[in-house]
Order: sequence, then structure tokens, then C-alpha cells
Amino acid sequence: MTGLAESDTPDLKAYMANTLIWSKANVKEITSFKLYSFSAPVTTIDNWISSEASRLPIDRVVAVKIDAEGQEGQILSGAVTTLARQKPLILAESGHRIQLARDVADRLGYVLAERSGNQLYESNKPTPRCNGFFVHPDQFSYYRDIGLMK
Repeated sequence: MTGLAESDTPDLKAYMANTLIWSKANVKEITSFKLYSFSAPVTTIDNWISSEASRLPIDRVVAVKIDAEGQEGQILSGAVTTLARQKPLILAESGHRIQLARDVADRLGYVLAERSGNQLYESNKPTPRCNGFFVHPDQFSYYRDIGLMK
């Protein structure tokens, strides 16, 4: 991945404001915030898996959890080969509300799912909850067999 397009650049001011609000509510009030410049390697899930860079055996991806501060669609876009081949359960924090994430999941045949207790059920609209699920219909039978889906 070469980097973010201009329209995909994270909103650092909003990120800092959200971090300060969260910390005040959950930890302690932060009175200052300093950002440091750094560079880090970036790749896609598909490239990472195909490069065999992981020391973990990745023969089967059964679930993907994404919490990427609004970049869930870009992450799913970089995982289409893995998602199409393995059809894992996808849990995306707020990703179900992001159009690009929904478009990628829809193009791959995924549907939205809602959680009720410890089980999922197919839904025709994004959940009002924070965490949204995408489930591939090819997995419905398996998920029902193991009690994950109604």
C-alpha cells in the first residue's frame, strides 16, 4: 500500500478531541496531548497473509475484528482475496455504518447481522450498537450448528 489518498487522511483534530473525551470519561483528564512524527510499514491483510510474514499458522481465518477509527472500509478493501476465499465472520466497530465497508462486504456476498445475547441473526439494516457484524451466508449452517446464529 502506498499510503492514504487525500480524502482518506485521518482527521487528527477530531481524533485528538475524541481521545481527550474518552480519557476524561474512562481514565483521567488529560491536560496536554503531543503527537510525534514516525513512519511505519503499512500493508494489506491479503499481502500480509500471502507474504507469510506471520509466525502464526494462518491456514484458516475464522474471524476478523476491525477497529480502525473510520478506516474499516479500506481494511476490508485490502482483504478481499482472504474474505472471498475463507468467508470469516467480520466484526467491525462502526464499520457497518461506513458505506465503503458495506459496499465491499456486499460485493463479496456478506450480509449484516445483529447480536441478541450470545447469538447473531441476519439483519436488513446496520445495528444501532457500536459493533456491527458481517456474515457470509455460506457460513449460516455452520454458525447455527455451533450455536452462534439463530
